[in-house]
Amino acid sequence: MRFSTISSTAVLGLAAMAQAKAHMTTGVSKHHNDERTLGLLCGLLGGLFGGCSTSTSKYPSSSWQCAGTGKDGYSYDYNGNTLPSGYPSGWLWFGSNYGWQPPYSWSVPSNSWSPPSAWGSGCSKATWWAPAHTWQYPTSFFSLIPDFWVGLGWYSYNSAPQSWTCDKSGNDGYDYDYEGNSCPYGSIGFKWFGDAGWQPPLGWAVPSDSWAAPDAWLSLLDLATWWSPAYSWDYPAIAVPSWWEGADDHNSQYGGGSGDDSGGDSGDDSGDDSGDDSGDDSGDSGNGYPSSSWDCDGSGTDGYDYDPSGNGCPYSGSGFQYFGTEHGWQPAKGWQCPSDTWSPPSAWIPLIPRATWWAPQRSWQYPSSLSIPSFWVGLGWTSYLWPEAGWQSNGLGGDGWGYDYSGNTCPYSGLGWKYFGSNYGWQPYKGWSVPSVTWSPPSAWFSLCSKATWWAPASTWQYPSSFSIPSFWVSLGWSSYLWPSSSFVCNGKGTDGWNYDHLGNGLPSGWPSGWKYFGSGPGWQPVSGWKLPSKSWSPPSGWGPKGATWWAPTSSWKLTNNFACPSWWPKSLLSGLFIFL
Repeated sequence: MRFSTISSTAVLGLAAMAQAKAHMTTGVSKHHNDERTLGLLCGLLGGLFGGCSTSTSKYPSSSWQCAGTGKDGYSYDYNGNTLPSGYPSGWLWFGSNYGWQPPYSWSVPSNSWSPPSAWGSGCSKATWWAPAHTWQYPTSFFSLIPDFWVGLGWYSYNSAPQSWTCDKSGNDGYDYDYEGNSCPYGSIGFKWFGDAGWQPPLGWAVPSDSWAAPDAWLSLLDLATWWSPAYSWDYPAIAVPSWWEGADDHNSQYGGGSGDDSGGDSGDDSGDDSGDDSGDDSGDSGNGYPSSSWDCDGSGTDGYDYDPSGNGCPYSGSGFQYFGTEHGWQPAKGWQCPSDTWSPPSAWIPLIPRATWWAPQRSWQYPSSLSIPSFWVGLGWTSYLWPEAGWQSNGLGGDGWGYDYSGNTCPYSGLGWKYFGSNYGWQPYKGWSVPSVTWSPPSAWFSLCSKATWWAPASTWQYPSSFSIPSFWVSLGWSSYLWPSSSFVCNGKGTDGWNYDHLGNGLPSGWPSGWKYFGSGPGWQPVSGWKLPSKSWSPPSGWGPKGATWWAPTSSWKLTNNFACPSWWPKSLLSGLFIFL
């Protein structure tokens, strides 16, 4: 193994360079232990020693990474550099894996704001942030929009939220869906109507009597309850909505709705339109296709490879089957996604809830914008983002999940905690940082905090007085903001003592009230100006008075047992049995 070596002269030279740079920046001023100097020196030494392992209050270490909440960024990177030119005010440094990013609560400066070009490819790293939906992002930025923005409640400025429902008037459609996508059927004038999908608005006219409608739309047209076409449109064989005026007459005149010239298109009652059970209601039309009025039995096992007109599935290569007018083209029972990263047809997504017999395999990495049907859980499905029922953490704090086994997110909103199994519940993961020094933890977690044996907070956290500190926090290197550090050295004046030692122990039993802890050397000592309780007071047996160089008795004191007195105590005030050290 090789070890890098560097002479003391070189170190001093590098330090001088850093010191000089700081002076050049600020003019003549004090720079003893200046954080900018330390940051520059850290950067200079980083290449030789692999980066700095410690940080000042303003600079993170070179190896530091954020917790992924967007709340723990720095105003400087580990070299002391501030926000690069061209980046918006308020952005912070979140570690080398994230770079400069908007913090959790940052807002775009204006609705016409243009993001830094250098940030475009990195915007997907800030998984805690999404802009206000009013932001009119540049056209060139559209392809860079991360999927998780929708999960954070974002929707495009030119559309409505994902949960928006139209008013069924046909007058309130949008030119774009909630992700900013335009109509997948091309420039035909359809609008986005929320849960009804892409539909013709009220008053829309088919382009021509022979217009060929998009196949993917034909199974959705019954959702546009406000619209019907011109009587002259020669539409394909479809299940005609009841509100289309003159639909039956139209079929007789133009031949639509049957697939051939027999049966329902005849002028008498001898064919498929008869009043008995020998026609369309039997299911099969006699040519291997279902009849136009047929619908499945809901089991997912009786689908057809063709619709009533003999058309195959519009979702090429999917293997879906036709399950009738109410269900359309759907996966059969037992069908599996072609791959774990399969992208479902966008026109099919609004129809998924109709296939009540089907749920995908657990490993399918479905789009983040997909709304999971509630019946999938009833079919035994679990998401690839969830742990399986019965799963337990390894207890190291690094294998938590963003959901529990039922798909529920953390009940402690906004903390970014993970699920570690039923034995641990929702806990901070290893490395998680409290949002602020005055953060108040969820009261429901107080009794559960001791289960997260891998985690301890920053020593600066001012925890509630009612909070019971788990004993293992100390073994993880934690100390309370009410305790001194293990390296604490008092000022030698008796004015900076603590009520606890560096392990959280209070004043030993039997020791006099008002004494403080002054570090590992002096230990527990009287504060400056402390008075003897009485003339015959007996000091605690474990007390070493030489540690309190700032204190001496100021009144008469009768001692016993050859008490060892420091040399600076006034002999004239002492009596009894004592010695001077």
